[in-house]
Amino acid sequence: MTDTPSAMYIDLAYLHETVKARGQEMFFNSRHSHGYFKKVWGVHPIADVAGKKSSQIQTSKFSDDQTIIEGAAYAHAWPSILRWADFIISQSKLFFYLVRIVRHYRISVIFSMDPFYGGILGLALARVCRVPLIVSVYGNFDLLYATDKTLAMPGFLPTKRMQDVVAKFVLSRADLVFSGNRNNLNYALDHGAGAAKTALLPAAKFVQACHFQSPSERTGGEDVFVGLGLPPGREYLLSVARLLKVKLVEDALKAMVSAIERDPSIIGVFAGDGPLREQLEAMVAAENMNDRIFFLGDVSQERLSKLIPHCITLSPLTGLALMEAGLGGSPTVAYDIEWQSEFIQDGVNGYLVPARDYAAMADKALKILHDNEVRVRFSRAIRQSALDFADPVKLAANEKAAFDCVLKTKRASQDEI
Repeated sequence: MTDTPSAMYIDLAYLHETVKARGQEMFFNSRHSHGYFKKVWGVHPIADVAGKKSSQIQTSKFSDDQTIIEGAAYAHAWPSILRWADFIISQSKLFFYLVRIVRHYRISVIFSMDPFYGGILGLALARVCRVPLIVSVYGNFDLLYATDKTLAMPGFLPTKRMQDVVAKFVLSRADLVFSGNRNNLNYALDHGAGAAKTALLPAAKFVQACHFQSPSERTGGEDVFVGLGLPPGREYLLSVARLLKVKLVEDALKAMVSAIERDPSIIGVFAGDGPLREQLEAMVAAENMNDRIFFLGDVSQERLSKLIPHCITLSPLTGLALMEAGLGGSPTVAYDIEWQSEFIQDGVNGYLVPARDYAAMADKALKILHDNEVRVRFSRAIRQSALDFADPVKLAANEKAAFDCVLKTKRASQDEI
């Protein structure tokens, strides 16, 4: 074990080029955990499935202290009947490449940012290289399935039973399991994580610096509206989410339509992209609201930070975006689902409405828009709530305590051998 800890992250969420294009560098910068880990290797094992054109293992430099490794699920142009063999061969090649990296650079710990495929790969690396495994759980996958029969990785684990078996296998063997909120942590505990080996580490560390700026100091908002093709000087309802079924974005759209029908000054705005975009655009066209509801696609974090303070946020189910809305002082109407009730206090810093009740979401959004006293009070309160959640000093101290415990325990067990 080295005196200066280093880490390898297995993360299937973002490609290097995507993070750069969106201005979301904190997703990678945060891997250093406020300077705790000097050197970091970030691994996306199946980058070609996520849109990477290369079918070979590629390395790139994110910063002087972080190297990105992007592998491929299918490295050969084989017929579909042999894709399973291609996958096994390609991932085996990546695995042994990573083993060499871990051993050569004496990497201190493996992070798996999901308990499924990333968890299996991370567990295998940790066991072979005899380093601790830390697994993150940023979702309540039971709730997602119960809500809409959504599986975390249907291509890898096509049934709920398989998903549960793998989650329990990985989580019960991890040296530490951390979650961003209590709801997600309860999922981990229900699926094999030992209570003594868990930690609550809020996802606020992923927030870009621009979102911490005071809303009153975020200048250039009017230029952003014009640049994005939005009518200026209106009332705005905002949804910030990937356009996925699991994010319940259709409900946000229905809430916007309901609110707009009652107040013609309202403009609906979706920031984010995804496979449901065409379906949602068709719904807007059917309502004859193409000039009232706009789809911006992926928006840079800088632009988004200037847009948020001028909007009421609708959050059927979001994660980091809810924190960003709070930092921007955007009064929020959220479903009382998953972790959102841990952040939104009904009637204090926003409104909570029953899950899937988009009519109630529209009603509460109109109440905020039509009552300036409520709007100002919620804006101040949600900003303070977000600052408390995202306190960098507290986050750094909590991470250090959790990681110190894992590394010291592993060092002690190796000394006994």
